[in-house]
Amino acid sequence: MSQDVAPIAEPIHVYLSFEGGTVLVEGLPDGDSLGLPGLKFDPRRAGVHRAEAIWYRPIVEHLRGQKIAYTDAARNYEKTPWPIRVAKEAFPHQREGLEAWWNAGGKGVVVLPTGTGKTHLANLCISRAERPALIVTPTIDLLNQWYDELTLCFAAEVGLLGGGYADIRPLTVTTYDSAYQNVERLGNKFGLVVFDEAYQPFSSRSSDAA
Repeated sequence: MSQDVAPIAEPIHVYLSFEGGTVLVEGLPDGDSLGLPGLKFDPRRAGVHRAEAIWYRPIVEHLRGQKIAYTDAARNYEKTPWPIRVAKEAFPHQREGLEAWWNAGGKGVVVLPTGTGKTHLANLCISRAERPALIVTPTIDLLNQWYDELTLCFAAEVGLLGGGYADIRPLTVTTYDSAYQNVERLGNKFGLVVFDEAYQPFSSRSSDAA
């Protein structure tokens, strides 16, 4: 008398990639998103789910937390140390802001009066994050100011995107308009984004980096 044997399930291995400002997720079981946040099925491509790139980190954290094997071809950067060239003692409010930002998972909004050191606090965050960083500014004047500040602070060549420049480096300054226009090809090259003057209304939308 024969006995049916249940087929052995293939181990799940998820594949992440970046395309046009979105994260593509392949390798999921049919009809099962495994609880991955932000996913939508892409009917144009068999077996592919897609999420806005801002969901990259929660997706990776979920995969790690659930011990789901995955290959990450979405992120196009590595850990990048940013030692500050000239030691500058941080004020207590800057140290407090740095630790609050770090404890919040490297996310947050800094609200300080003019002249109280928001730029230096941002430099401290860049150094602590140790990731390629993109600084987004509303004007060409501020782009140039940030370029000068970063060049003085860090022993690294600083890239410029905007105002006639298209020099992309691990530490790059851009404008909101240029960032929006190039996010589909640059969105996975930076692990930290600093938005300057973020409280002001802008006509262009911007997307967080992968």
